[in-house]
Amino acid sequence: MMDNYVEQIVPSKAKGALLIPVVLTYVLLFVGMGLMFFGLAQLGLPLLVIDIVVFFISTHNLKIEYEYIFTNGDLDVARIRNKASRKAVFSFEQGEVQRILSYQGEKFQNEKSLGRVKIKDFTSMREKRADEWYAFFVKDAVVLLELNEKTLEHVKTVFKGKLEKG
Repeated sequence: MMDNYVEQIVPSKAKGALLIPVVLTYVLLFVGMGLMFFGLAQLGLPLLVIDIVVFFISTHNLKIEYEYIFTNGDLDVARIRNKASRKAVFSFEQGEVQRILSYQGEKFQNEKSLGRVKIKDFTSMREKRADEWYAFFVKDAVVLLELNEKTLEHVKTVFKGKLEKG
């Protein structure tokens, strides 16, 4: 028997918490330059060096993509940082999926507004692509995935009856 397999990579925007160190580096840059300007180079220069190091370390973690691998309805999601570091972040088996809803559909928006679901977001976080987002209701969580045409066809084939309209 041949496995039904599809793989997809989704580039994602950095979440707000990852942007905090970048903003702090800009603040430290102005403080260090101010200290240098007022003749306090012994304080300003080390601060600028530390700032540059922190800036490069913090921006290194901003390039994130998610990899979805569907094999016969089972899903593995991995987070890839800077096309180098790969970490498994979520997985489920086909039988654990209770239903699948379109993110923009009325049914999902009603579920979301009730606040009873814990959402795990593995999308690009680009709202203009929200029409490609689907919510997989699994166990006690809702997994948001951004499905391209090929992956959506796989989901329609494997999860017959679980993909609900609206």
